[in-house]
Amino acid sequence: MIFGGVLRVVQDTHTIQSDIQFAIVTPFIYFVIFAYTFGILLFSRYLERQGFVDDYLKVYAGAGIFSTFCVALVLIAWSIPHHGVDLSILAIILGMAATATAIVWGFIRYILKWEYVSDPLYIMLLFGQLLDASATSYGIDFHPAVHYIEQHVVGSFLIDWAHTAFIMFPLKLVVLFPAIYFMQMFRKEANPAFWHLVLLAMIVVGFAPGVRDMVRMVLYV
Repeated sequence: MIFGGVLRVVQDTHTIQSDIQFAIVTPFIYFVIFAYTFGILLFSRYLERQGFVDDYLKVYAGAGIFSTFCVALVLIAWSIPHHGVDLSILAIILGMAATATAIVWGFIRYILKWEYVSDPLYIMLLFGQLLDASATSYGIDFHPAVHYIEQHVVGSFLIDWAHTAFIMFPLKLVVLFPAIYFMQMFRKEANPAFWHLVLLAMIVVGFAPGVRDMVRMVLYV
C-alpha cells in the first residue's frame, strides 16, 4: 500500500514523459501493483520451498520495503532542485491521523464496547481512512504553497457546503462505523481468506490515497 501510494507520486511530478506514465495512474496502477506484489509473493514462496530462505514472508516484506525505499530516493532526488522535503508537514499529517485514530478507536472500544476493534487490521483500517482525511483536510485548508482540491464529487460538494475540508472526518466516520460492525458480523460466517481480502481492499482504498496525498504535500507537488 505504501509502495503504491509513493509510486503514484512519481507521475504527479511529471518526471516520466512517455506513455508508460499511464501505467501508474488510476485504475491501471492497481493492476500494476498487484502483478508486481503477486510476482514477488510467488518468488518468495519458491525460495522457501527450495530451502534458500526460512520464511518467505521476510523476503516478501523486505522486497516491499526495498521497493518503497528506491521510489522514495527517486522522489527525493526530484525534490532537491525543486521545493525540497518538508518534514514538518509529514509530522503534522501523521500526527493528525494518529490522534484521530486514537480518539475514534477509544470511542469504539470503550464507549461502544466493540472489543474486536482491537484487532490490528481494524486499527489499520481506521488509520488508513483517517490518514486520507487528515491529508485532504491539511492540504486544502492549511498547505502553505499549493492549492489542492478534492477530486471526488461527494467530497468536493460537502467541502464547498461546509467551507472546510475537515468535513472529511465525519464523512469517513459515517462509513467506518457501519463498515467495521458489518465486517465483524460477516467475519463470523464468511471464509476467513475472503474476509481478509475484503478488509484488505477497504484498507487500500483509504491508506494508499492518503499516503499519496501526504507525500505530494511534503514535496509541494
